[in-house]
Amino acid sequence: MKQHQILIPVLVILTITVGGWWAWKMKSPQLKRVDSVEQRPPSGAKAVAADQAPVPQPQAAKAPDAQGGAPRRFIDMPASERLDILDQIKATDADELLKLFLDAGRIDQDPMKQSMLQSKLVGALMEKTYAPDFITRMKRFVTDSSNSKLERGSVISAFASARTKEGAEFVLWVLANQTDMEMRTSAIFGIRGLGGSQPYLPAMIEPLWKESNDADLLTAVAEAMAREAAPSSIELLLPAAAAPHGKDDKRQQAALGAIPKIYRADAVPALESALKNSPPGSKMNVIALFTLGRIGDKSASRAVIAWLQDTDKSAAPLVADWISRASGVGQLPAAEAALNPSVPFRSEENREAIRAALSAQRASTTKIGPSK
Repeated sequence: MKQHQILIPVLVILTITVGGWWAWKMKSPQLKRVDSVEQRPPSGAKAVAADQAPVPQPQAAKAPDAQGGAPRRFIDMPASERLDILDQIKATDADELLKLFLDAGRIDQDPMKQSMLQSKLVGALMEKTYAPDFITRMKRFVTDSSNSKLERGSVISAFASARTKEGAEFVLWVLANQTDMEMRTSAIFGIRGLGGSQPYLPAMIEPLWKESNDADLLTAVAEAMAREAAPSSIELLLPAAAAPHGKDDKRQQAALGAIPKIYRADAVPALESALKNSPPGSKMNVIALFTLGRIGDKSASRAVIAWLQDTDKSAAPLVADWISRASGVGQLPAAEAALNPSVPFRSEENREAIRAALSAQRASTTKIGPSK
């Protein structure tokens, strides 16, 4: 697939991740060559010393265009022209792309070009096309205050958007080693977008959930855990969400905000356990029921029907709300199948509750129009 065919969706992700608030921050200063960096990590965090290799330097200023004016900026070009320019950039090495990225901001003063080049840098980080010491040098880059906050935040965002183990490690390193609040905020925002097919992630972020009292960080970690949906993470989120008000409100609010982002089938075993082992109608039971209703995998609908078969009639009042909210693939077909008399129910009231809820659901979705 050509680069420009994948560029636009990646750019959308990057634009959201970097955030609009960076844009007005800086008219980027010239890069100073950095030979040493003094790091002052926060208490309780283990600082990691970075090697002293230099980061890429910007090119000399570009000449004006043929009419004697400044070079045209991407925002003044049609989309096809912008994409053609990017297509002509054959660099795939992260060092080369970082250099082009810096030049776009510092020399060209072209934020759009810089943002689009950042997407190419993300691709290089995803493919791990960088020198062995590149990550070490990027740690030095984000700790060096002579680099603009926009550029430093963009590098952090690029590592987060790469969605690799090394990228996640980089973001967590920034969090542990940076006292600059804007860099920490950028790292927290990066954590917030993690999760989903990143099996190494739970072991990296679950300790933050257990140990931190920072509300913003807890919110970010909770969303990443919800997206990844590892059983161990779900088992941390559910009790926090169901806890009484006043017990641990920061974690409760973070968990309640994150749980609607659980869609992966990996979460089903932990949710099924919470559903079965909590009294029908209890906070934990209701959260588990409606979360299962949003998961598209058939294992989620099987878990709900199995619970309705095995529990007593106290589950019947919950059925109508479950049917009305259920959006996962297979939820309604599984409910229809449960009406078959051959399917055993401990309480027939639960089966009848399913029948009534399905009838109401069909009636509410029936289109009313003139008869033909």
